[in-house]
Amino acid sequence: MATLHTPHFQLNSVIPTSYTHSLVFIDAAVEDYQSLVNGVISHTKVFVIDSTKNGVEQITEILATRADQNLKSIHIVCHGTPGNLQLGNAYLGLDTLEYHSQQLQQWQKIFSTSSKTDNPLTSTTTSIANLLIYGCNVAFGDVGAEFIAKLHQLTGANIAASGQLIGSAALGGNWELEVRTAQMEVTLAFAETTRKAYAEVLTTFTVNDTVDTDDGNANNCITTLREAIDLANATAGDDAIAFGGIFTDTTPDTITLTSDPLTITDDVSILGTGTSNLNVSGKNASTVFEISGLATGVSINGVAIASGAIKVDRNSILNLANSSVSGNTAGSGISNSGILSLANTSVFGNTQGGISNGGSLSLNNSSVYGNTALQDGGGIYNSRFAHFFWSSRNCRKI
Repeated sequence: MATLHTPHFQLNSVIPTSYTHSLVFIDAAVEDYQSLVNGVISHTKVFVIDSTKNGVEQITEILATRADQNLKSIHIVCHGTPGNLQLGNAYLGLDTLEYHSQQLQQWQKIFSTSSKTDNPLTSTTTSIANLLIYGCNVAFGDVGAEFIAKLHQLTGANIAASGQLIGSAALGGNWELEVRTAQMEVTLAFAETTRKAYAEVLTTFTVNDTVDTDDGNANNCITTLREAIDLANATAGDDAIAFGGIFTDTTPDTITLTSDPLTITDDVSILGTGTSNLNVSGKNASTVFEISGLATGVSINGVAIASGAIKVDRNSILNLANSSVSGNTAGSGISNSGILSLANTSVFGNTQGGISNGGSLSLNNSSVYGNTALQDGGGIYNSRFAHFFWSSRNCRKI
């Protein structure tokens, strides 16, 4: 469920809370999201979307509790690609608008009801809610324009979005939201000082091919997972990798490595399509992911890692959520020398141990089971100076 955050300067608002109004939804996968939470303008309620759950559902649930308020604008801050938003572990894009249409129509009803709410500080008015989308390149090109137009039709809201990078000017971003479905007054949710201080851009690289190569051409409309990781490693700031194109249908997809491990050396969030839909295999010939170098803010979400390991080097940090690591016969499923956190993740069926931990390991609502080893801990091997935290009654360690 999305979490309500109230910056300190809002606590003494002179406008009754039932008549403020802007709501801001910020995906927790957005880099340095806390600075954005703390930097909103006054009379605004902020909700942080749980990046491990369906963000469309979270927004719908929150809006349903505020239909009696005078909602002037809704702001959504998340990673984006042309014609696509990453909201928690769900995608809202051209290919999924029909799937989410019932929820989006609920938004329309809520916006309509809210716009007719009597405000005692002014008078009873009817206005159209504004929906402001802060996501890189969401409105870019024909795909982006079509997405914005259809989202407008489904929600009834005036929409402002961007066909450019959102965020730090030093990294090529801005906060203009220059693509709009109507003439509309746009008031950004974040104070000017916050926008100037924000040092990130909401950059997303979208994988649309299952082959395991990097042809070095970032402009040929073909992006593999290896190429996306190489691009993210070479791009300043925190980035995101999403999956579009062939990955958006219901057919499960497998990426089989044919060369070296996928090495991550910079901060990035890999936003997979779920363990039943996305499998990355090392064919027991290669480590699948190696987290190394300056990568201290890496997250992998919604990926099944099979027949190959994850390696977290010293000084690196990995958050692994809603994923699985299984079937590795060439070593432990996960070898950790850095800081590793598992949430809603399963590690199973590895024949040289589930997790070999020489750093800091925490498990939350996760399972380590059905692994074997010739010696030293078939499930979890914890070295002498390592740290292990097990933090949920739903965790299973066998």
